[in-house]
Amino acid sequence: VLRLWEQAGRSGPCRVRLPEGLHAAQAQPCNLRGQPEGDPIRINDGWFEVLLRPFAPSSVILHTEH
Repeated sequence: VLRLWEQAGRSGPCRVRLPEGLHAAQAQPCNLRGQPEGDPIRINDGWFEVLLRPFAPSSVILHTEH
């Protein structure tokens, strides 16, 4: 689980770059309890984008490639 928290009070996209060696295929948005919410986000070349809301957490479950 990767959890981000927007602290500046501005909504917008956040581009996330995963560390080398972490080969994830998709990021599944989830709530704070780890329950899936919405469609998975495809990860391309170690990058993906998630929309952040002002002063709110945003969590994703990273699914690695098999």
